[in-house]
Amino acid sequence: MLKPLIIGIGELFWDILPDRRFVGGTPVNIVYHAMKQGAVAHLVSTIGDDEDGHDMRAELYRKGISDKYVETAPALPTGTAGMVLSGDTSKYELNYPAAWDLVQYTTELEILASHADAICFGMLPQRKEVTASTIMNMLEDAPKECLRIFDMDMNSGFHSKTAIQNSLRLCNILKLNDEEL
Repeated sequence: MLKPLIIGIGELFWDILPDRRFVGGTPVNIVYHAMKQGAVAHLVSTIGDDEDGHDMRAELYRKGISDKYVETAPALPTGTAGMVLSGDTSKYELNYPAAWDLVQYTTELEILASHADAICFGMLPQRKEVTASTIMNMLEDAPKECLRIFDMDMNSGFHSKTAIQNSLRLCNILKLNDEEL
């Protein structure tokens, strides 16, 4: 039996806490857990040609996550999400722009999408047109039976009516919480 092909596309950043940092972003979490369940899983994103980007590749390798579809954008920094504490609450501040804002659609991604069993994507990586367009192209090029899983994530600090409408039009599974509903 063939293993399902799961794709996580979008943001990839260093989650920076007061005492440590770790690889973050919904796509990398999806890919990691899909692999642990026996699926073939690929991360599609972009990192900077900087120390954080080099460290990111090393950490992906350490976790057993392929960086085959993780491109390098020399002009932009690798993504970061720094935790900001305010009283009893915390929030993340994302650098902008970041390398994952420039996920370019390529022939390799078109071929990958055409074999996908599931593609997971979110609202946050659609904050810039380049990555938003790549996501939409991958969803349109995926097989009809492919699961298209949209994480609305309205808490990310970015959302637009157009991105929401396009994502809802192309998804067949929607993840949202009570607050987002």
